[in-house]
Amino acid sequence: MIRFLVVAFSCLVVARTSRPQTDAPKQAQKQSVQGKVVDAKSGQPIRKVAVYVMGGLRQSFERYSSATGEDGTFAIENLKPGRYIVTLERTGLVQAATARGVTTFAVQPGQSLSGLVFKMEAAGAVAGKIVDIDGDPIARVSVRAEIIGTPPWGSMEGLEGAVTNDLGEYRIGNLRPGKYWIYATPMQRVPVVRVEGKAKERLIYARPTYYPGTVDKTQALAVEVHSGEVSANFSVLMTHLYRVSGTVGVSSGQVVHVHLMSQSGGPVGPEALGEDGKLGEGNRFEYQSVLPGTYMAMAYVVKGMLTDGQPDMQVLQLKPSIEVGNADVEGLQLHDEPAGQIRGTFRSDTGEKIDWTQLTASVMPIVEATTKMRRVVGGSAASGALAGPPKANSDGSFEIKNVAGGNYQLVVGTSSDQLRDYYTKSVIFGGRDVTDSGFAPNGDVQLDVVVSPKGATIEGNVVDSNGQPVPYCTVAVVPNLEHRARPDSYQQQPTDERGHFIARGLYPGSYMVLAFAELFLQEDIRQPEFLKTYGGKGETVELGEGTRKSITTRIVPTDTEAP
Repeated sequence: MIRFLVVAFSCLVVARTSRPQTDAPKQAQKQSVQGKVVDAKSGQPIRKVAVYVMGGLRQSFERYSSATGEDGTFAIENLKPGRYIVTLERTGLVQAATARGVTTFAVQPGQSLSGLVFKMEAAGAVAGKIVDIDGDPIARVSVRAEIIGTPPWGSMEGLEGAVTNDLGEYRIGNLRPGKYWIYATPMQRVPVVRVEGKAKERLIYARPTYYPGTVDKTQALAVEVHSGEVSANFSVLMTHLYRVSGTVGVSSGQVVHVHLMSQSGGPVGPEALGEDGKLGEGNRFEYQSVLPGTYMAMAYVVKGMLTDGQPDMQVLQLKPSIEVGNADVEGLQLHDEPAGQIRGTFRSDTGEKIDWTQLTASVMPIVEATTKMRRVVGGSAASGALAGPPKANSDGSFEIKNVAGGNYQLVVGTSSDQLRDYYTKSVIFGGRDVTDSGFAPNGDVQLDVVVSPKGATIEGNVVDSNGQPVPYCTVAVVPNLEHRARPDSYQQQPTDERGHFIARGLYPGSYMVLAFAELFLQEDIRQPEFLKTYGGKGETVELGEGTRKSITTRIVPTDTEAP
């Protein structure tokens, strides 16, 4: 649909949930839920369990809580209709895992739901000792246990931690049974070690070190956690620190700071950069303590003044990237790519007149996937300033100013229900259609954007294994192959109280339709692993331009136990 019309260079645009097809009916009735928490093995009731439920109708989130009594039962009154995720908490116990890591239930308007059964099991723990390369214990080391796979939605059970004591010992409890990465990160206050006889060579504890003693996560060993305690002793490694320095030049504006960002997502230096990054004479910068790795440099630039008297602060990605190996890196000459203007014109393939002012246009820079830095920008914000995307003019023309060089996606948005069936049919740049490939502007560019009201539609119903409707679940519509790189081909839609859904404004092609109990999916539906995992559990739909298909699909099962 048109709020997601995108010129796709890659499949990294965040999927959004479209506006629901009907307004939620007003309900005077009150809803309630009653249930019981039991031991997963014995079936015995568990008292003093904190029960938290979060959810509601579509995008309206509500939070409720209760506690189990001596017989393990609980009750929550005055819930709003919708689907809820359940989180259980009690010392020494964890919520029993389900097929997809979540436990949900749905409440219909006026319904008093009873007989729900939720399970807990004995928690696991990891304990051990952290030492240095000489075997001496290290205090104040942060040790983390990171569950392998998707953590339970709405909880922090997927990442637990502890800090070593004066004996270097740690213990991480309340872990859900499963496989974990265990890694240790010494505190920033740990001093730099200078190598004897090498005045310029400095070492620091690697951050982090993974069990059983490696800085490479791909070489780490998973720790199997079960009810009870397992041991994981290991030593933290040391790594060299290097100096990085150079100068910065930008096409316009005043550079006030330079920031290094690791492309692996790790830290840049042992002191969280400290005063590093400040510019000296001639826009010279210097970092004293940089770990080996590949870095991207970002410049904070002030350009003129905005209308309210505040400076226009922008963030520019600098070239080239920085490789820190086994020596200091000096004499770098970093620069941005000259900013340009993106101008374009919207037109309809049918020639109809549209209120073009209902559309907005912005660009999304595509940076290295490992940095996970993405932002939709428009107007003077094309390089990072905070501003809303500009609206198109009444004649369909639009302009995006101060766009730095790079690869981009064009994002078209609207809040109008009248344009929900529209999709981007083509975007012409330099005489070719870049709808799927994206574009790399160099200076001023002109785009010809063709939209069509002939977007395809999928509507249908979600049922359970007994053929009963499943209300308030999430339906994911995922392109199968040919348009995997087009973010506007992905949609997440909620079902209503009757288990009905509708996805409109789809690009013609082949899609997989999958239904899940979660309000919003934990997985990124754009990643190839998503279809590898769930591709056989949905319905395949072939769509032509302007076609409308009706389907019935089964929900991907969870282990929720309900009456």
